[in-house]
Amino acid sequence: MPVCRNCGNNRLFGSSLISPAAPTANGPMTGIMADFQPGGELGTITQMTTDRKEASRAAARPREYFDTCLKCGSQDVDWD
Repeated sequence: MPVCRNCGNNRLFGSSLISPAAPTANGPMTGIMADFQPGGELGTITQMTTDRKEASRAAARPREYFDTCLKCGSQDVDWD
């Protein structure tokens, strides 16, 4: 289960590997977002700038992809 060491978020994470749809101050900071369930399982993935193949790879290997907290922006994410 991912947990942000900065703010304690354990639900919403993005990937620094996938560029945002529009690099603006008001847009999301990633092109793919994951919503994790309370037990730590991957719930849903929202893809904006990636195809299904890449989203499937992210779902299969969430530890490799979801490294950015979407609440505070920190990349200090603990997976253990």
